[in-house]
Amino acid sequence: MADEKNTLEVTHMQTGVIQSYLEPENTDLGGFSEETLLNPLILKKILLYLPISDLFITSVVCRHWNIFSREILRERKVLARIESEHPCTSLRELIALLAHSENVPFSGLSIETPWWGPHHSQFCFDEDILPHYVAETLSKINVKYLSISISQYFKCVSVDFICKIVQACSRQLEELHLHFVTFDHKFSEILRIEPRILWLPNVKILGLTTFKDQETENLRRNTVTELIKATPKIQEFDILIYPSFLEFIPGTAIPAVKHFCFRPNLATLGSVLEFAQRGPILKSLKFGTVLDEELNDEIYSPPRMEQIGQILRLLLKSGRDSLNMFATDHLNLILMTSSFRNLRFSNVEKLILRYGRFIDNIEGYPTLLKLDWAMHFPNLKEVCITDSKLDCRCRSRYIKDHFRQFPGQYSCVTVTKLTLVSSELIRDARQLPMFRDLFPNVKIFSFQESFYINLLMSLWTTWPDLEEIVVQLGEPYVRNFDSIIVGISEEEVKHLLEQDLDLELLQVVPTRPSLQNLTKLKKLTVILSPHSKSKCNQLRSKNRSGISLTRLSGLCGFSRLPELQVEIHRDLCSENCQFEIRDLEQFVNFQNRRESCRPVA
Repeated sequence: MADEKNTLEVTHMQTGVIQSYLEPENTDLGGFSEETLLNPLILKKILLYLPISDLFITSVVCRHWNIFSREILRERKVLARIESEHPCTSLRELIALLAHSENVPFSGLSIETPWWGPHHSQFCFDEDILPHYVAETLSKINVKYLSISISQYFKCVSVDFICKIVQACSRQLEELHLHFVTFDHKFSEILRIEPRILWLPNVKILGLTTFKDQETENLRRNTVTELIKATPKIQEFDILIYPSFLEFIPGTAIPAVKHFCFRPNLATLGSVLEFAQRGPILKSLKFGTVLDEELNDEIYSPPRMEQIGQILRLLLKSGRDSLNMFATDHLNLILMTSSFRNLRFSNVEKLILRYGRFIDNIEGYPTLLKLDWAMHFPNLKEVCITDSKLDCRCRSRYIKDHFRQFPGQYSCVTVTKLTLVSSELIRDARQLPMFRDLFPNVKIFSFQESFYINLLMSLWTTWPDLEEIVVQLGEPYVRNFDSIIVGISEEEVKHLLEQDLDLELLQVVPTRPSLQNLTKLKKLTVILSPHSKSKCNQLRSKNRSGISLTRLSGLCGFSRLPELQVEIHRDLCSENCQFEIRDLEQFVNFQNRRESCRPVA
């Protein structure tokens, strides 16, 4: 239960998705149970063991349970979310909700504004109401946890609301998370706070979403430096710290560094070694040399490589009990495991790997199968592989002759969850057998941002013992899903749907691999990408559904696996949305994202 409890806390902290009711029901428990469970000491002791999802259920049992359940919820990280699509509308809904409840479960706010784009004034409230909104929020929510997504380029009264909330609550905040922050100016300037004032004196956890683009490191460094100076009681930086940040972090704050990106270069190698010698207790580590033809080759010289190996060993030693996630790229993984002796990631359970399929194509063999996974990653359970366009011309710096000549071949038998991200990664279905040889015991497979849905046909036979599949589509419209699920051609699907047949009595025999090959499959989740109303109208004009998934898949695919649960996550743009897929209501549990994100207590 502890793991589930912690996971739910994190989920609710990040999304603020809360499903419950404002007014509790009156339930007669009867007899001895009523006397026992209405005892405040016993009741609160029991409720303390429950995860957040269960506490929302217990809060509607009766008024007595409501008081204690929501008191415990407020002690945890439960954020009321103001979502980014129309923040003013979302904020108005939240204020209406707070006005009708004297006992809210929230202990913080999650506020999002768009990064960029026009200001839709028709959704905004009048600026004269802003003081009332701020006062109502602060009177009902003791804001200890704050998550902000704000851009200097978006002008809206919701941004003014964020500034007012931060100004009022900055000194009581215990946790602050900043997402997608895009500033040319200091963060305090955007929030209209006097930077000379110690404005975050009690913040213990400070988070900043990491940008992917390398050019933004200087921008990130400026923001991080300002925030470090404002948080003297910091206990954890939930921020990816780069070597260039280290000069701004005082020695007393080194224990707060939990996520580090080690990108070796001559200018920072000394400071990184000093950092490693202080014994930081890291949770995640990202490693990678700069793939740049202009990079000084001295970094690859034996003395420098020995220094890099020393740093990695020190970081792994101090983080041996805490480090559970490691990220690197294809070439650097080869360099690291083949150049540094006895490098062991003992407790790392998750690996994020940027894989370059062109490396294997040029080398002429599957390079990842030459790595001794059991020695380097003895407890690895999850691997997320993303596509990477690595410069193959510099591979000689990373792949040495002794690696090429090694005759052995290894697999990683401990991995049970594999995620592939990017449509380019496995456009060629021949990549899947290589990943199967590398990770033969995968039970959970996730396929994200895919435009090549036909590759599912290869997946049906790659890991026969799969128990769960998650497919996140890279475009909303999918033409041949029925064909892939049932295992027949598109022409056969079209013919069957055009005929006046009783599909429940239809016995369809697959002519190629189908979902039925996965006899142990327990759950299939399909996540449809968002779509515009114009796209929906275009499909409606052609009398087409947004996704070709009909009762044929339900009756001849899903129902043939009696233990299978199917979920489809979707955005409905209107009551007559072409992505509604009503024919599958008997077989599928639909999750409507826009409805689930409303800030209801």
